[in-house]
Amino acid sequence: MSDVFFNEIEKLGHLIGKNQFRLVYGGANCGLMGRVADSALKVGGQVLGIMPEVFADKEVTHSGLSQLEKVPDFFARKKAMLESSDAFIVFPGGIGTLDEAIEMICYRQINIHEKPIIFVNLFGFWDRFFDMMFEIRQQKMIGEPLNHYYDVVNNSAQAIDVLKKEWELL
Repeated sequence: MSDVFFNEIEKLGHLIGKNQFRLVYGGANCGLMGRVADSALKVGGQVLGIMPEVFADKEVTHSGLSQLEKVPDFFARKKAMLESSDAFIVFPGGIGTLDEAIEMICYRQINIHEKPIIFVNLFGFWDRFFDMMFEIRQQKMIGEPLNHYYDVVNNSAQAIDVLKKEWELL
């Protein structure tokens, strides 16, 4: 993975902490999400990790979090993250990120939540995903375009600006 992603996720964590937003994430100490937690904590930010019990006592659990919530499984984790979060920032990631992003878009579409969803489209990472969403609509597999359920930005600073605007903090 490119250092560009690690550098940008550190900026995101820094901005989350600096703006006194709370980071809610899966609770790991490694990878991009471990790095965003470290960065938020470094500037005094509050970080809630939500970790399935099967992993909660293993080496991958971040030991320096403001709070760690243990849940029975991944289904409970996603539910707890939905309930504990005020917004969703979708940074470039893998299958878990894609799964959670699609679920949050789906939940917004069916009015389970009205929370902001912001894709950080760093270097066009999500372009093919957006193309797929467009194609699904073109083929009439969904009744409405989904892009009005989320915002797309190019970097972490823009993601924080969207949140501030959404919450009228500018």
